[in-house]
Amino acid sequence: VQFSFLFIQVVVNGMGVAQSAAVGVAEKVCVFLMLVASAYMQAISAFVAQNNGAGRSDRSRQALTYGIRTALVAGAVMGALAFFSGAWLAAVFSREPLVIANAHEYLKAYAIDCLLTAVLFCFLGYFNGCGRTVFVIAHRLSTIRNSDAIMVLEHGRIIERGDHESLLAKKGTYYQLYTGALELD
Repeated sequence: VQFSFLFIQVVVNGMGVAQSAAVGVAEKVCVFLMLVASAYMQAISAFVAQNNGAGRSDRSRQALTYGIRTALVAGAVMGALAFFSGAWLAAVFSREPLVIANAHEYLKAYAIDCLLTAVLFCFLGYFNGCGRTVFVIAHRLSTIRNSDAIMVLEHGRIIERGDHESLLAKKGTYYQLYTGALELD
């Protein structure tokens, strides 16, 4: 997935400096907007693990239900911010009117992700709290750094496997992706 975002960046870079800068600005805003969904995942995971450990799996399922309901509201708020106030949010990172306008257009398309990701992260938190293996496909490597096992795929084959620290120590493809050192051919 990271390769697809690198490809998108290459395409956007060919569109011009303002568009390239706008994607960079919009991605910074997206990271901020995803903090809420990430917090839901972490909170639900901890709550579920504690209640399952206490033999109260009924409370765990209830936490998932309430988490999804409130995450939908929070996701709608974050999506509305992206859609309606994207220019204001982009202006935090840039003073260039064209960059701000282009970033806002990007954020309008991204707004639905705020809603869907909030719900998805509730499920991820629930399954992580239950101690079940969950597969995560991420375009931001920071979202998987706490995973027990990370697998790097290339052409459908696993080329690296380990946790965040061990993969960084290997200085292979994961390291290059994480540090931004990997270049497209």
